[in-house]
Amino acid sequence: MGNASLRAIGLTVLLAASLCAQAPPQRGGRGGGNADNGRGALREPHFVPARQADFLKDSDLVIGVSENAVAKAYSRNVTAWHHVIHDTFGNMPVIVTWCSLCNTPLVFRSEVDGRKLTFERTDNRGNNFVMVDKETGSTWQQLSGQAFEGPMKGKRLTIVPFLITTWAEWRARNPQTLALVPEAASQAGYAQMVTRFANMPFGKDTMPNRSPLVRDLDKRLPASEQVVGLEIGDAHKAYPVTALRNETVVNDKLGSTPVVLIHAAASDTTTAFSRTLGARTLTFKAAGAGAFVDNETGSRWNAYGESTAGSLRGQKLERIVPQPGLWFAWAEFYPDTHVYSPAAR
Repeated sequence: MGNASLRAIGLTVLLAASLCAQAPPQRGGRGGGNADNGRGALREPHFVPARQADFLKDSDLVIGVSENAVAKAYSRNVTAWHHVIHDTFGNMPVIVTWCSLCNTPLVFRSEVDGRKLTFERTDNRGNNFVMVDKETGSTWQQLSGQAFEGPMKGKRLTIVPFLITTWAEWRARNPQTLALVPEAASQAGYAQMVTRFANMPFGKDTMPNRSPLVRDLDKRLPASEQVVGLEIGDAHKAYPVTALRNETVVNDKLGSTPVVLIHAAASDTTTAFSRTLGARTLTFKAAGAGAFVDNETGSRWNAYGESTAGSLRGQKLERIVPQPGLWFAWAEFYPDTHVYSPAAR
């Protein structure tokens, strides 16, 4: 082989090495695409019918979403490990998210002003993760769904209705549901999430220290008190889960809207609705396991805002999406929040 050929081969090798060194690490893809146990946004999720989901136990927590005649369940541990799961329901693109630092699951439409965005978790801010969209480079807070830096600053993602419940409860309500298949490359990461949630200091006045809070800690509740947040317009209110477990039906008012929260003890599931039906405001009370009646008509209702008997049979209450999370994070990003207290009613 001549010297010219050797020089050409050497140059080729050097060029290839240089390109490899300059190439950014690939994130996303089907299972995250990086070397950190497959962590990173999941952009090509795979699903199986409920009958094939032998990787889920009845007691496993899932994010349930039912839109456009399609129901899907996303495991807590899988979602929290990837932070962001890109998916679609019909022609509606969504991201399913879970912050394991503040135990906040949320589902959003992944388009703003008609433009579809692709998100990736990048960092933490206030012990809640932030995302960047690759289309504009804007930075978004997961808990609020709001962009705080970049061309999209001030825009908010639209919440898609979802339910945090057990796999057994979701499957019973949605027998045709699909279930997210865990990624083989990420099993070690999912196990880390099992440990993290098992050791979460619920009810204690401690919190993660991954990043400074964006404002002073609100001391009205212990930092790691698990709450269910409601948002209607500019009004916000936090309902401690400990209170909901003791008072399974809460008739309340948020801003000018009469609301009801229903907590199902068997599955530790909270649902919320407007108490206004037509021109009437209803007041609810428990009437046996999983059943409720309204004082005004005596009609019976289930925990999903559906009247099952009485003069209002077939009617449905307007759904309000509960937003679970630890108190420090909810109060941090919604500092105007009220706090529900049974004694204060």
